[in-house]
Order: sequence, then structure tokens, then C-alpha cells
Amino acid sequence: VTGVQTCALPICLKIAVAAPGLYIISVINEALKKGGHTIKDAEVIPLGYVQQVAAFKNRTIDASIMIEPYATSIVAAGDGVRFGPTEDFYPGNQGSFMVYGDKFARERPEAAKGFMRAYVRALRDYNDAIDKGAWRSGPETDAVINATAKLLEFRPEQVRGFAPHAVDPD
Repeated sequence: VTGVQTCALPICLKIAVAAPGLYIISVINEALKKGGHTIKDAEVIPLGYVQQVAAFKNRTIDASIMIEPYATSIVAAGDGVRFGPTEDFYPGNQGSFMVYGDKFARERPEAAKGFMRAYVRALRDYNDAIDKGAWRSGPETDAVINATAKLLEFRPEQVRGFAPHAVDPD
């Protein structure tokens, strides 16, 4: 799907995606199937995540697959509700991945390998801190939450309100 797609229904959901042609359109299609619809029954609107926050506030979009911390801020402001985790309708979905430049890998292979090893260790620590879409309790989870809060410049209790997503460290 590219650009704006208009549906044929009398009442059409306006669903925002961060950019045209993203895999997330397939994920949204699976969510719509749960209600007996498909992506053809929606108007797909390319809109960056920050702009989606304003669009929810202004009621100009009906849905999106939102990332944190924006999802929590939309719910906290009363501008939207959580539909559910993607695991409910698109099992095994992983919404992000890590890449780095060819030049870095070619010219500094040991640094590139070291970075990737550290990244995978961090993913495993993160995964150990969550269980079925919720934060576990304990000192290891607190360490992950505190590190995330520091990086994002949020308070730890705000991060604890996020809906954590699973990642595959392998």
C-alpha cells in the first residue's frame, strides 16, 4: 500500500501508519480481520508518530499501531485507548530490528561485533524483565526500567506504565 488508500464502506476507519509501504499495514490488516474487516475497509494515512499524537487529540485518526512512549501519553491524555498487544492478532511480530552501516562493519569489524554482542545482551536483559506483555517485578526489572527511564528522560514510574514489547535476541 502506498499513499492514501480510501475504503468503500459508508463509515471508514482512518488508520495512521508512520510511512507508506511499511510491514505494519499487514499487522493492521490482521487486527481488522478480528472484526471481520480488512485493510481495504480503511483509509490508510501516512503520518509520523509525533503527528499521530496530535491527530488522536484532534480526533482526525481512529487508530494506529503506536510506539512507546507516545502510546502511554495518548492514553494518559484520554485521547485514545489500547486495543491490545499485537501478539493477540499477529503472533511473533517484532516491530523493530537493528542495522548498522557497511562502512562501520567493514572498517571496524571488532567494534561492530562488540556493539552487536552488547546489544544482544541488552535485549536478553530486557526480555528477562517482561512476561506476556507486562513488566515482571524484581531488581533486574528495576534496572531495565531505570535505564530506559534515564535514556528517555522519563520517571521510572512512567516507564512502568509502558506496554513493553518482546524482542527476539537471536
